[in-house]
Amino acid sequence: MIAESEVQEAVYALLTANLTLMAAVTGIYDLNNIPSTATFPYIVLGETTMAPFNVFGGPGQDMTLAIHTWSKYSGKQQLAMIRGELYDTLNGPDNGVDLSMPHYSGTISFDAGNAMSDDSTSIKLMHGTDRYRIRVREMINV
Repeated sequence: MIAESEVQEAVYALLTANLTLMAAVTGIYDLNNIPSTATFPYIVLGETTMAPFNVFGGPGQDMTLAIHTWSKYSGKQQLAMIRGELYDTLNGPDNGVDLSMPHYSGTISFDAGNAMSDDSTSIKLMHGTDRYRIRVREMINV
């Protein structure tokens, strides 16, 4: 069983529960479902990586999730505020947050990130890319 969809749903639930974050962005989208009408700033749940993370004989997965933040605000202030809310929500004060999922137990924490200007279009954009590490174990009923 692969935890990817449950992880994305759990991350989405955490992010949408943060009212400060939701007031700052126009939406949170899946990488393959960004509407053509989306307005800036917004967040994209992006690429994932996955490797086995079997603990004490139980099946698990070590994953990363890239979270993209897009803004057309001149300068980094808006992007930094949004990325800060992401960090506080998904990393927490104890360097990790528990994820609530039906078939897995797991935690998420900040791994690495960067911010850059993106001049690949006629619109000057700021683009933040943050990678979060997720470790999950499959819950096995005994």
